[in-house]
Amino acid sequence: MEALLSALLAAALAELGDKTQWLALALAIRFRDQGGTVLSGIVLAAIVNAAIASAAGAAIGTMLTREAATLMLGFSRVSAGITMARRA
Repeated sequence: MEALLSALLAAALAELGDKTQWLALALAIRFRDQGGTVLSGIVLAAIVNAAIASAAGAAIGTMLTREAATLMLGFSRVSAGITMARRA
């Protein structure tokens, strides 16, 4: 349970300031009287997004060798680091 909470906290902090959060806030303010509808839509979209990403990851994961997956992970981390350094 501790690992799950740590992962959720890390993901929440990583996504802080994401454009989707600003959109959700704008929709919640605009449709204040329909708060449950906005929240339900956000939750449904998050579930569908996670399902698509999981299915794609499972399909692609079976096609890659361990070395190729490690190389792709390394490239993605380096490119993320370069992107963050450029924005700073």
